[in-house]
Amino acid sequence: MTYADRNDTHTSYLAGSKLQQTKRLNNIITYANDNSIRTYDLEYQYYGTPKKSQLTSIQECTNNGRCLPKTKFSWNNEEASFGVNGKQWQAT
Repeated sequence: MTYADRNDTHTSYLAGSKLQQTKRLNNIITYANDNSIRTYDLEYQYYGTPKKSQLTSIQECTNNGRCLPKTKFSWNNEEASFGVNGKQWQAT
């Protein structure tokens, strides 16, 4: 897994300890016998005021560069719902 700096850092407190989210997941690499087998690349957009990260797509690729089409996420901003590949779900 690799992480990238984020522009929308978030600070909170838990049991008196300060927690800061300064990174976000950039990609995931899977291995077998120390060989890279698959990568999963994540893309984000910033939305709202203040700007917040929203996952927009994930793409799976093999170690020889063949990639599946991106799985795209759409957001109904300011509402508790999300969509994947044209389907919508309402959060509860």
